[in-house]
Amino acid sequence: MGIDFQSENLKINNHIVKAQIWDTSGQERFRSLFPSYCRDAKGVFIVYDITSRSSFENAQRWLRETRKYTDPNAVIMLVGNKADLSESSREVETEEGRSLAEKEGLLFIETSAKDATNINTAFTTLIGKFCSNIYEKLKATPTNLPEKPQATPSQSITKKRMQSRFLRVRALFSLE
Repeated sequence: MGIDFQSENLKINNHIVKAQIWDTSGQERFRSLFPSYCRDAKGVFIVYDITSRSSFENAQRWLRETRKYTDPNAVIMLVGNKADLSESSREVETEEGRSLAEKEGLLFIETSAKDATNINTAFTTLIGKFCSNIYEKLKATPTNLPEKPQATPSQSITKKRMQSRFLRVRALFSLE
């Protein structure tokens, strides 16, 4: 069908978080399916290619689409990919991506799916932010709260898996 699915169990603060990754690759032919994949997403990666201005512009369009269909509390991370390539091939500066993320209230990171730079950091940061948001909501109605979650890469997502998953334009996941 062209939509890729992967499930990963990550350990955060001695709790197992099951991340379900739905990769729609940002292809126009899947645009009509996009709302159903966003509906239950607790976190979204919007990934653009730092060597492609049009990819960055498309990421902004996908951000608007994502916000139409996801929970307003979903954590969204803007990801500039292909950070392993030479600066001379870069069409989108780091500061431009960071500025857009700040303006839109997104997390931001640059990665390389090719050499796995910042891949685990992207996942643990996004999932950690989601867990932290839940913790803060629970704090408003105190009961027996666990220790505040800290995102640490306790379990590494393999480079090969991430190369096949993270090179795509977007990955959506929901936590069970």
